[in-house]
Amino acid sequence: MVGYTSEELQSLGPLDITHEDDRETAQEMLEHVQSGKPEDYHSEKRYRCRDGRVIWVRVSTARALDPDTPLPGTPAIIEDITERKRAEGDLHNAREALSRATRLAMMGELAASIAHEVNQPLGAIIMNGNACRRFLALTPPDLDEIRDGLDAVVSDGNRASEVLSRIRAMLKD
Repeated sequence: MVGYTSEELQSLGPLDITHEDDRETAQEMLEHVQSGKPEDYHSEKRYRCRDGRVIWVRVSTARALDPDTPLPGTPAIIEDITERKRAEGDLHNAREALSRATRLAMMGELAASIAHEVNQPLGAIIMNGNACRRFLALTPPDLDEIRDGLDAVVSDGNRASEVLSRIRAMLKD
């Protein structure tokens, strides 16, 4: 699994092939196993292979019920879980990409909604402003219609301002 011969492995301790970043945790596992407590122990960590590759392994230790067992050391099963870890990483990346895409889609929908909400009063302002121009061009100008048109411009300007205030308040929360 790690590319060492059995002779080389016999001269190496478990920490020697453990990835540098996992050695402290591996040391704690060894101390736990050597403490003599009767429970099993499972851990995931990385090994550095002879050729420099890094693989993920799951280490499961078992305690012999008979302390006078003829086997030296602690029985352990070491399983290569590199592919599982890679798949978990790929799944995590896919979830992150989906989350980003969802946020972007929501932002697009929000932008469209904001544009609609703001464009409504702006369109009315433009329409009323143009009407006021036409009323001013009359001889004599229709001052009552101009006053009504300007009141509508102010009202629609306030409506646009309220939409923007609600959006700002929503973003602050």
